[in-house]
Amino acid sequence: MPMALALMVGCITIPWWIVQKGNLQDLAVYGVVTAIATFLF
Repeated sequence: MPMALALMVGCITIPWWIVQKGNLQDLAVYGVVTAIATFLF
């Protein structure tokens, strides 16, 4: 259970951090990479 909670927090925290520090293009790249990684693994 703690591992699942940590993964869920990471799924929210990383995009939030990208939006705060980067721009929309960075968030789009993150989304594409995450989608590809999810599909492959």
